[in-house]
Amino acid sequence: MLRQEAALYIASDPDFRRLPFNDEQDSWTVGNLVTKSRIRAVYRHALAGEEIRAAPHNRTSSQLTPEEDLVVRWFRAARHASQEQLVEATGLAEYDVGRIGFQTAWGIQPEEAWVLNLENLVGA
Repeated sequence: MLRQEAALYIASDPDFRRLPFNDEQDSWTVGNLVTKSRIRAVYRHALAGEEIRAAPHNRTSSQLTPEEDLVVRWFRAARHASQEQLVEATGLAEYDVGRIGFQTAWGIQPEEAWVLNLENLVGA
């Protein structure tokens, strides 16, 4: 659960990057956070339940991809689960269940079966 708390902390932190030229990169607003990081917006949406709003100039929409939707469902269900329930739902080791949902080199993409198992265990 510490990794989820770390993700919430990271997702609530504003971007510290200031570009000296006209920046037409996509950006999203989630609650009071404006970010250019799509995955940060997804994490904030998953952990805080706030809506993702795309900037008017975005080339991509605020619609979640199927993979992003699995991440959101995983984090929402995992917030109500114990470590034992996470292990039971996935069949992974205790260490590995903490890596699920993170889009990093060490992260693990959640599988549909894991998400369904966890949602059934916690009643989500």
